[in-house]
Amino acid sequence: MIKVSRFDRIDEFLIHIADIALSNPNLDITSNFIYSNLICFGIESESIDNNFKYWIDAFKFKNNINVIRPDNWNYFCQFTNNIENINKQKNIKIFIPQDKKHILKSANLIFEFLADNNITHASLISSVTRVDDIVIKLTNFVDANKIANFVNSNKYVKEGLLEPSPFSMTDGNISYAIDNKVSYNYELSYYISEYVNKLKTQCRLHNISCDDLKDFINVKYQNTFINGKNIKKFLNDRNITTSIVKNVINHMEVTELIITSLDREKNLSHFVSHFDKINNPEYIKKIYDYMYNLINNEIYEELEKPIITNRDKEILLQDAIINTANKYTIDFAKKGLKNYITSNKVSGFTRNNGTRQKIIDNLTNVEALEIVKRYNDGEFNVSKYVDKVVSIDVDELKQDILNEASLRTYEVYGRKQLEFAINNLINNKKFNGFVNDDNVRLHLINKVSPDEVKNIIKNDLLSNNYPGSIIQEKYITLYINKIEKEAKG
Repeated sequence: MIKVSRFDRIDEFLIHIADIALSNPNLDITSNFIYSNLICFGIESESIDNNFKYWIDAFKFKNNINVIRPDNWNYFCQFTNNIENINKQKNIKIFIPQDKKHILKSANLIFEFLADNNITHASLISSVTRVDDIVIKLTNFVDANKIANFVNSNKYVKEGLLEPSPFSMTDGNISYAIDNKVSYNYELSYYISEYVNKLKTQCRLHNISCDDLKDFINVKYQNTFINGKNIKKFLNDRNITTSIVKNVINHMEVTELIITSLDREKNLSHFVSHFDKINNPEYIKKIYDYMYNLINNEIYEELEKPIITNRDKEILLQDAIINTANKYTIDFAKKGLKNYITSNKVSGFTRNNGTRQKIIDNLTNVEALEIVKRYNDGEFNVSKYVDKVVSIDVDELKQDILNEASLRTYEVYGRKQLEFAINNLINNKKFNGFVNDDNVRLHLINKVSPDEVKNIIKNDLLSNNYPGSIIQEKYITLYINKIEKEAKG
């Protein structure tokens, strides 16, 4: 049997969409319509969500893996290991499509392999069979190659493989994308929708093809990300209103990968080169400055660069004061802060732990002044502020940080996820169950040891007048009840 090439399958999909558009002239060919067809292209979509409970139970006591289904997740089951390391860079996604007959055992084999090799990942399994029903997010190609070799050498897993999406770079039936906080398939669907609707308007649907689509997207890429002519429309169409520069760069890099994947002369080695490029620190700085200037020139008179949160800045300044006072004296720290606020001189902060550089990169002297005044009820009194900082009850600070992380996790994912997060932290010394909105998990990692959590919770309950005898037996349940009560006001 002659295997159909990936590019022939792309043409087959596009012709299928064109036929639908021609047969239904009043049908809106939206990006959602394209996406729903794309993820099931060439396969039968069947329900597999009854497997979720089995996987959760099967891996409950397995090291190097956590399996959960958060309360508000209707369509996916999550598998993770060392998830706190996933968001430190742009990641690789590999898609391993499995049919209904094999996916239960295949998933077991695949994730046992990941756990046995202690591979860092954040993964999902869909509730239905589709071209991306098993998605594994990874930090490097060494691990990606290990998994690909395992899949391609395991007879059972290989037997259950479905056809992958033809629009991605592939290795056998495994396909690859970049996880850039922008979905590859959603971005692709948006471009295909625009392309089909343009051909439809021009009565040219009979000319639809992979090569023509690549040319269409390439023009979009040039006019949006290179010369900036369409950047304002792009921001509006994609509803990008926050972290504008970073979000545009994410879309640009996914678009580059789509164009590469549609190029008949490119292969998986070009995907690897693209991944290496977008994680190169020199490139990251250069592309940020370039995109900042492009957007600034095309849209705004002045566009603020993304900044860390006010809470981050308060903690940063507190750490700088404490680190400086510990190395020298409290008086030295007072003098250093006063010189920074009044003369913009950073030499009064210690260099230990990168303290001085963090101040340079993230906190202006005006912002430092605002923090000092905020802590002193509007009064500019450096001495009073420093005395407050160095006398902060460390246990109280840790309690506040744990409470904040717990509350945010409950608000985003619900009670079961918070219960998992706390037990996982106490029993497995892992922070990955907590949400990281506004860096709350990062604050937890930096300030709280897993060995302290049990006592922090008990002390928090005692300070809120819970009976000591009950606390010893049910401290986690009582703590979650308290957080739930706070969340519900």
